[in-house]
Amino acid sequence: VELCGGEGRVSRICVRRRIRHGQNFDIVVGFDLNDPQIQKDVRHYYNHFQPLISIQAPTCTPFGSFARLNYYSHYDAWLRSYNEAAPHGRFCGEMALLQDKQGRYWLNEQPAGSWLYYEEPWPEVLATQSSIFVIFDQCMVGQTGHSGLPVQKSTELKANHPALLVPFEGLKCDGSHEHDHLRHGRAEACKPVSYTHLTLPTTPY
Repeated sequence: VELCGGEGRVSRICVRRRIRHGQNFDIVVGFDLNDPQIQKDVRHYYNHFQPLISIQAPTCTPFGSFARLNYYSHYDAWLRSYNEAAPHGRFCGEMALLQDKQGRYWLNEQPAGSWLYYEEPWPEVLATQSSIFVIFDQCMVGQTGHSGLPVQKSTELKANHPALLVPFEGLKCDGSHEHDHLRHGRAEACKPVSYTHLTLPTTPY
């Protein structure tokens, strides 16, 4: 199951690999995860269908490194962005905690050092013994920017089983190429992770 999965890239990979997949809950396909009623419906879905893995990519705009500049220099704009992103970011934490408590699995993607993890219930999620993470550079999985050059964009994946992170271990920039920069809104051109390079484990145990 995907939370904030955009156009459902992970689900597409599952189809190609003949892996059974669940719903993609994202506003682009009609699920506003800031809506309390939608959140209630998703809770019911998780409890009823008990998905093996919850793959999450909540909005990172007010939580990443560039957002910190806006926090100090353009606070009103940052606050608007925060109010749009924080409710479903917290909900992803709630679903990760549910998955962990029920013996299932979760993976969440954010920029390295994201402020999202200060939002409740993420501190509780990350305090569990099963919580682990890996940081990788997106230039090592084929990510490119506005100019077509590789983009480093250090990204942090948190999860509750090592098998979910194995494909991204050791993917730190090797210094063999020039990077595009992401200033002045240019990060928009490369927001989706290059999921075509992802090796999904069929069973996380």
